[in-house]
Amino acid sequence: MSSRKLTRQFEAEMGSSLRSWRRRLRLLRAIELLSSGASVTETAMQLGYGSTSAFIFAFRTEMGSSPHAYMRKATGGHRASPSARLR
Repeated sequence: MSSRKLTRQFEAEMGSSLRSWRRRLRLLRAIELLSSGASVTETAMQLGYGSTSAFIFAFRTEMGSSPHAYMRKATGGHRASPSARLR
């Protein structure tokens, strides 16, 4: 199967492009990492972004807010301190 045929088939079955699907999957993983206490920079590097700002831009574009604002909202304004993660 050619790459173009695969792309068309994916779009027909999933309703979105492979690129969009991969970006959303990466951002869902980002939420998991951030929720577990990883920093924005650690998360960006682990997910293969070229820079923290590129990650923040992608996150803001897809999720509607920065990673920090999203996590504050998701956790009700609470976030474990770095020392709490070590316990």
